[in-house]
Amino acid sequence: MTTDQRTEEQVIEVVKAVLDAYSAMDLDGVLDRYLSDPGMVVVGARPGMEFFGGEALREALLSDFDNPHHAGLKASRFRVSVCTGVAYVFARVNAFSGPDGMTISGGRLTAVLKKQQERWLIAQSHLSFPRHRKENGTEANGF
Repeated sequence: MTTDQRTEEQVIEVVKAVLDAYSAMDLDGVLDRYLSDPGMVVVGARPGMEFFGGEALREALLSDFDNPHHAGLKASRFRVSVCTGVAYVFARVNAFSGPDGMTISGGRLTAVLKKQQERWLIAQSHLSFPRHRKENGTEANGF
């Protein structure tokens, strides 16, 4: 699989726009970049966060945005591969939240985007953060 620079930039822009919209709690900004299809899949960073289809994603986002500890997300170190209208993306992700700007680094994002009518839309995404030890010795996910 090869990727020309213009296509890679377009795909990265979609992923960055989704993360920016999520960070800004912009529901339409996130949903507009996902495939409108019941087969669309989103796997979040916490256990049990598996959503299938646009309505499930919408409800999950509303719940996230209602959380006072809502985290913002930034991605870097992208890798993009494209094959006949489908793009595969990997990126490193940092999460930041709270008034103190706590940052959790080491996250990973994978996504599959499909080109529809000249637009790249996310068909599948998966966000994960490594497990870490809390001060009391118990394990916790990144969030």
